[in-house]
Amino acid sequence: MKKATMARLYHPFLCLLVVLGASISFFPIAKATTIAGCSKAESDALLTFKDGVIDPANRLSSWQGQVDCCRWSGVVCQNISNHVHVVELNLENDDYFNYQTALLGQLLNPSLLSLTYLSRLNLTYNDFGGTQIPQFVGSFGSLRYLDLSWTHFGGTIPAQLGNLSTLLYLDLRSYWSYAATNELTTRVDSMEWLKQLASLRYLDMNSVNLSAASHEWLQAVNMLHSLEALRLPNCDLSVVPSSLSFVNLTALEILDLASNFFKSTLPTWLWEFNSLSYLDLESNEFYGRVPAAIGNMTSLDTLILGGNNLDGGTISPSITNLIHLNTFDFSYNNMSGGVPDWLMHMTNLTHLDLSFCSLNGPFPVEIGSLSNLAYLDLSSNSLQGSVSELHLANLTALETLYLSNNSLSISINEEWNAMQLKHIGLSSCNLGPHFPRWLQRQRLIVSLDLSNASIEEALPDWFWSSWPALGALDISHNKISGSLPESLEGMEELQIIMASSNMLQGGVPNLPSWMRILDLSNNELSGSLPTTSTAEYLSFLLLANNQINGSMPSYFCNMIHLYYLDLSNNQIQGEIPPCLNSSMLFFVRLSNNNLSGWIPSFAVCQDLIYLNLNNNSLSGELPPSLQNCSSLTVLDLGENKLSGNIPIWIGVSLQVLAILRLHSNTLSGSIPPQLAQLSNLHIVDLSNNQLSGLIPSSFGNFSAMVSISKYISVPNSIVIRSFPRFILQPTVSIALSAKGQELGYSTSTLDLVKSIDLSSNDLTGKIPQELGALVALQTLNLSRNKLQDRIPDMFAGIRYLETLDLSFNNLSGAIPESLSRLSMLNHLNLSYNNLSGRIPSSNQLQTLDDPYIYAGNAYLCGPPVSNNCSATAVVDREAMDYGSELAFVYVGCLVGFLVGLSGVFIPLCRKSWRYYYYEIIDKFYHSVRVAKRRFPSCN
Repeated sequence: MKKATMARLYHPFLCLLVVLGASISFFPIAKATTIAGCSKAESDALLTFKDGVIDPANRLSSWQGQVDCCRWSGVVCQNISNHVHVVELNLENDDYFNYQTALLGQLLNPSLLSLTYLSRLNLTYNDFGGTQIPQFVGSFGSLRYLDLSWTHFGGTIPAQLGNLSTLLYLDLRSYWSYAATNELTTRVDSMEWLKQLASLRYLDMNSVNLSAASHEWLQAVNMLHSLEALRLPNCDLSVVPSSLSFVNLTALEILDLASNFFKSTLPTWLWEFNSLSYLDLESNEFYGRVPAAIGNMTSLDTLILGGNNLDGGTISPSITNLIHLNTFDFSYNNMSGGVPDWLMHMTNLTHLDLSFCSLNGPFPVEIGSLSNLAYLDLSSNSLQGSVSELHLANLTALETLYLSNNSLSISINEEWNAMQLKHIGLSSCNLGPHFPRWLQRQRLIVSLDLSNASIEEALPDWFWSSWPALGALDISHNKISGSLPESLEGMEELQIIMASSNMLQGGVPNLPSWMRILDLSNNELSGSLPTTSTAEYLSFLLLANNQINGSMPSYFCNMIHLYYLDLSNNQIQGEIPPCLNSSMLFFVRLSNNNLSGWIPSFAVCQDLIYLNLNNNSLSGELPPSLQNCSSLTVLDLGENKLSGNIPIWIGVSLQVLAILRLHSNTLSGSIPPQLAQLSNLHIVDLSNNQLSGLIPSSFGNFSAMVSISKYISVPNSIVIRSFPRFILQPTVSIALSAKGQELGYSTSTLDLVKSIDLSSNDLTGKIPQELGALVALQTLNLSRNKLQDRIPDMFAGIRYLETLDLSFNNLSGAIPESLSRLSMLNHLNLSYNNLSGRIPSSNQLQTLDDPYIYAGNAYLCGPPVSNNCSATAVVDREAMDYGSELAFVYVGCLVGFLVGLSGVFIPLCRKSWRYYYYEIIDKFYHSVRVAKRRFPSCN
């Protein structure tokens, strides 16, 4: 779904201005007075509150008992009836999402109830630690402003908030949990309490789970006749009545219901809000027509309908009645056809977003009539033709131009500078083969996307000096050559460089301190990494598939904001820094290098999702600290020199693990049956080790291999908050043995793979019958072990099996007919066992006609091998439990002939010999009779 548009980015600031302006009439001007200090009761109450919180940034250092509390940070007092009282407590964390400066713990202490005149309480961007908002908050009788947004509270919002009858402003914004469940952290069981807040003017419950109140939410808020702003986005609402008996929200100016699950036509009551100026219905799966009644909402200045299934081709020209409309977002809907003609009459528009709308035809020259446009987004459509300076001549106010992912050729004169653009997106347009020289005249560029734009020349000299305000650059997927500057530290605003899949050479540059994302993967970079770095905020570092050598510098230990690290497919050597355990790391890929030493201890790794250290020279045992990585989805430690046993804790602690690859090490011992407790496991590769013992029968319990509906969740696209148009799409690839060869699976196909590979070990015993329950299993490789007994008659249950390799074992008996019923089987290897009897010839096995499939099984017969089967000559090996008995019978027949011949001479020698001879003959005759019953082909 589409993320926040520019209008939504502006909206919090607009709301803030509205609220601040309104608060002038809501609240008296709060300022410290000099009549006297605050009372001891209020001072003690605040100190008790301080004692109950953790203050890592020492923000409450001014809260000292000997100092008047009215002079403390965040405390505002006012003279009320000749007495000084605390009326405001503002402890907002100004550093927003930096929780290292947040207050932690019991942020709402009952002691605060002693502040009987408290009218404003703001704790936003602090950390409740997931605890519930206490019920006593409903006892702040004078409270008129309450902001608990982004404070990591959890559980159910108490209904006692309905007792705050004087409340004018309520902000309870929550946020999505980052846990595997991906659920909202707070919820509301009922919204009846909301009806009691008759004076409420502003309500924001963004990302609070209101699903239990879906049937009543509209009736509840419709009782708040004074409400001016209602924001309920991301609330899991699923019910929206199509009509209302009466509309009580006559004062409503702001309505935000984005990102819910309504799945209906647009409700008719919307068009009765005559005072509405801001309407956001983005990403709700609304469908059908946009009614002509929308033209009645003449007060609208912002209309966001993006991310639905609306039919833009039926929008009535009455929409041009919205003469105050300056923001129109209809992205991710179906417009079809060309850019509509009626749009050219909406001359007050400053923000227009028609991206992902199935538009076709040329880029219209008439777009110039919208001369007030500052933001134009027509990206990801099917527009064709060329765009020249003539198309843009009248758009002198334009600051943002997004035309990416169309079939457009950009042909702008290099001298053109009629406007000064700040944000340019021309990805997948035809700009090449040279860099557009007109960009050199755009001195205000903040973000520039020229990815996949057919550019085929070296970076020009002016490239790094033309845009002092440049914050984000994407030139990936071109054929750009040359080198990056040795240092980019002078570009102080630069936060993002995405230049992957080019032909860049030279070394990795020194980075500016504010750099957040560096992606130079798939180039021809060489040399070692910089020895020092000031990029302390670096979050994403991708340098895969280059020729970088040397070791990993120690400054990786200081990158406390590092989320994503990919240095794979280089020539990096030495040890992994032992301190590489940033609590924020969620992706680490260091595969295909020359790293040695032990795997470092991951002491703090709750958020680590992906760990790939494949194909290095790492040694030692698996570190027990990996138990702490409870979110780990992919663990690939293959092709190293790891030793010891496979630890039991993998199956106990890593409950969301989907891929486990430990192949080509020197691991020993038995396979722990506890691995079967991993309900999300799709891929198990323990091949080429020294594992012994039995294949656990519990492996038939892998529930992700029983169902075809379970998928692997790995990061495949990351939206950058500060530059939402810059989406990082890292490639996650895994090499697996399938179809008799090594195959690579990338992000797009990895979801579908379900495989078990236990080949090249010392496993013994039978193939567990329980594996037949793995209906969705695609690859099963048990080759090169010491497995015995028959092939179990259970494979017909594995309906999606494509690859089966049982070669180089000690399997005996006949090939079960159930194999012929595997309709998707396209690779089979049963070679070098002791199999016998006729090869099944029906259904799928007829298409597998390579004789090598059955090589090394001397007693198999029938096509495609050369041995013929007949009623008298075929040896029924299925009736035999041991391999040497047949040879014994044939040898016995020969010996019997010789013994019979000797019977003519031996009895003539001595009487005692004759008695002994006939006793032997009797016993042998009896054994031959028994053998002939079992083997009638021996005469």
